Amino acid sequence: MKNKIYYTFWIFFISICGFFTSCEEDGDVRDGIRPVSFKATAVTRTITEGDAITYVDSSLNVMSRLWTFEEGSIATSDLETVDVTYPIGSGQSLNAENQLPSYLTTLEVTHDDGTVERGKFLVGVYKEVSADFTVNNQEIVVGGRATFASGVKDLKSAWEDARDQDVIEWTFEGGTPATSTAENPTVTYNTLGTYKVTLSAHRQSPLSESTKTVEGYITVVEPVPFVPSSAVELEDETISISFNGDFEPVIGQEAFVEVKVNGVDFAVESLSVDANVTSKLNIKLQDPIYQDDVITVSLLPGSNIVAIDTRSPETFTDLAVEPFVEQYLLSEGGFDEALDTDWIKLLQNATIDGISEVLIADPPTGTPTGVVPSGKVINLALNRNGGTTQGNAIAETAATEVNLVAGRNYVIKFKRYMTAGTPNILFRFNNQGGANQLAFNSMSADPNSVDRWIESELKFTALAAHAGKFNIASAWAAYADFYVDDIVIESDEARP
Repeated sequence: MKNKIYYTFWIFFISICGFFTSCEEDGDVRDGIRPVSFKATAVTRTITEGDAITYVDSSLNVMSRLWTFEEGSIATSDLETVDVTYPIGSGQSLNAENQLPSYLTTLEVTHDDGTVERGKFLVGVYKEVSADFTVNNQEIVVGGRATFASGVKDLKSAWEDARDQDVIEWTFEGGTPATSTAENPTVTYNTLGTYKVTLSAHRQSPLSESTKTVEGYITVVEPVPFVPSSAVELEDETISISFNGDFEPVIGQEAFVEVKVNGVDFAVESLSVDANVTSKLNIKLQDPIYQDDVITVSLLPGSNIVAIDTRSPETFTDLAVEPFVEQYLLSEGGFDEALDTDWIKLLQNATIDGISEVLIADPPTGTPTGVVPSGKVINLALNRNGGTTQGNAIAETAATEVNLVAGRNYVIKFKRYMTAGTPNILFRFNNQGGANQLAFNSMSADPNSVDRWIESELKFTALAAHAGKFNIASAWAAYADFYVDDIVIESDEARP
């Protein structure tokens, strides 16, 4: 890196003009032209923090002088020649107008005849260049690539005509290319081992250089098999396969994936890398698939699908695809914490905003059945005030929007414990009866239905009214304890 110093112009300009203003006694035209008596110079006006400026007063007939140095290592001086250091910590950067903030240096000279002249310099103290870098991955398989990012600071020169010589230079041990002047270069490593990386930065004016070297920064390892970890069905007739690596863009490779639905080949409409997670391949099918379908996917040999580290995915056959199940109101943790945080959502469904007017209790045990709730449970305590309350009094279990799709099949699954005399249970939307509610027969007159934990479900086809806040109510003004836990609403889609 060459060092070109842009001082000549400023030395010349300062030497001639001195950047001075003067205060003299009024003269008379008979005095003629006075000789130049004030001459102050500085070797430069722009330096890097920690460097020094030499100031020289060559004025004539000097009786006294006073230098004043803003932010300098010394505040004042009466010497003819003085070196002033501008220490680390006073450095500046170019401001939004691309100008360097400056510090003021002044010189006041009193001549033998009593006249006073003054001059000033605006000094720019620039921050040192600092070199730093990062990389997207420090461990790379043989033949893989790493993308580096420069973190160099304060590289821009104070003077525009010097900026074409402000440069950075990378050195990549074991990499291809071995050197680069790009800000964010991509480097390929083809040989096992550990390798150092060096980044050097050079600012031309005022001169500053910085180098950072990290030994063993990059480790190149043997490639691991590029294989899928799982395959799941998404909502829109799409199968998503997760891999242990990130893909390059995939174009025109549909013929190399084979999808079977219930043992029958299904046509593939498109194959692409997921737009948000590049370690996933998405297969879009031409025809609808359903929740009860058995789906498998295979990757055939001969494709041009590759990872960004140049690995090719290994072929596989009949990888099982997990069906998509739309879920709402999954209650995990047994309501041990606040009710509004114990209810969680799955996938894209709405959050639970809160639950009110219920009791949190330890689960009763009763007759053992093998069905065990997750922890504490909700006790709806239906119509606890008995005949003093209005029939169909509501005990709200949630204040979430559960917006089911009309015409689709769903099932409400839950664990429940009832005492004798428990009325029928109504699952309601928006606290409304009629088409908004679904009735669950508690069968509390059957001894096998009471005083024990039972897994229950209620299947139904959603109407347009099955949308809004989800509640549970009793069917009439009776009283009983109804305990419930692990509630979930799931899609119950079957192939017609």
